[in-house]
Amino acid sequence: MSVTLQKKGTRMHRFGVWGFAALLALLFIWLLGFVMTDIGRIPGPDFRALESKYVDSNLVTRKTEIERELHRLEVNISNQRQVQDILRTSTENSQRTMNQLLDLRRRNLEKSVSPTPEEQRALEESQALFLKNQEEFQKANEQISQLVSRQMALQAELASLEEQLAAQRKPAQEEFDRLHRRHSLKLASIKLLVLLP
Repeated sequence: MSVTLQKKGTRMHRFGVWGFAALLALLFIWLLGFVMTDIGRIPGPDFRALESKYVDSNLVTRKTEIERELHRLEVNISNQRQVQDILRTSTENSQRTMNQLLDLRRRNLEKSVSPTPEEQRALEESQALFLKNQEEFQKANEQISQLVSRQMALQAELASLEEQLAAQRKPAQEEFDRLHRRHSLKLASIKLLVLLP
C-alpha cells in the first residue's frame, strides 16, 4: 500500500480557516451568553400574588391607613412644636419687656414719680401679650399631648397588626421559598441542556 500525501492549503487559506473558526467560536460563546441571560430572565414565583392568597387584605389596608395617620400625626406634632418654639420666644420677649417696664416703674416710684399713661398702657399691653402667649403655649401643649396619645395608641395597634400579618405571611414565605427553589432548579436544568450539546 502506498501512502499518498494530500496537499495542505496555502498558509493564507489555513490562517483564514483558523481565523474564521476562532471568530465562529467567539460568536457562538457570545450567543450562549445571550441565551443564558435570557434564560436567567424567566420570571419566577410572584411573592405578592402568594401573599395576597394568604394575607387578609383588610389587615393590609388597615396597616396602610395607620401608617398614613402616624405620618400625619408626626407632621402635626412637629408643627405644634414649632408653634411652641415661636410662642416661647415671643413669651420670653414679652417677659423681658414687662420686666424692664416694671423696673422702670419701680425706679419711678422710688423717686415718687407717677408713671405716664403711655408707660401704663405699654405695661398693660405687655402683660396682656404675655398672658395670651402663655395661654396659647398651654393650648399647644395640650394639643401635643393629645396627638402623642393618639400616636401611641396607633403605634400599639400597628404593632398588633404587624404581628398578625407576620403570622399570615409565614406560610406565604414558606411556599415562595419552595417555589423559588423549584424555579432555580428549572433554570439550572435548562441552562445545562443548552450548554451540554
